[in-house]
Amino acid sequence: MAMDVPVRREAPLPDSAPHPDQPRPLAGRTAVNGDRVGGNTSTRPQDEMRRPAMSTHGPVLPIWSCDACDGPWPCPTRRHELSAEFDGAPLSLALYMGAQLVRASADLAWVPAEALHRRFLGWVR
Repeated sequence: MAMDVPVRREAPLPDSAPHPDQPRPLAGRTAVNGDRVGGNTSTRPQDEMRRPAMSTHGPVLPIWSCDACDGPWPCPTRRHELSAEFDGAPLSLALYMGAQLVRASADLAWVPAEALHRRFLGWVR
């Protein structure tokens, strides 16, 4: 005995513009299929968005030291890389480093909160 169950289908979204709450593609980025998306459609090499090289200055957990130079993470090199990576988005950088501060405070419970705050957020401008 089969029962017919109504199937709910969502209405298709218009292709004209994304919903205001949805992120838009960044100018100059390349989609998965290789097509360029966003506002900048120039194909000159100097106009291409440069991706930062993968950093070797990552944190070694749970001690939060730098994997490359053994200093406290984030080391000066990683701070410079993060500043360049989040260029034009200081609030995003502050939120990212705040999240890292929360993670580190659980691992480094013996380190004073002021020292951790200075280490993770004191340099963010």
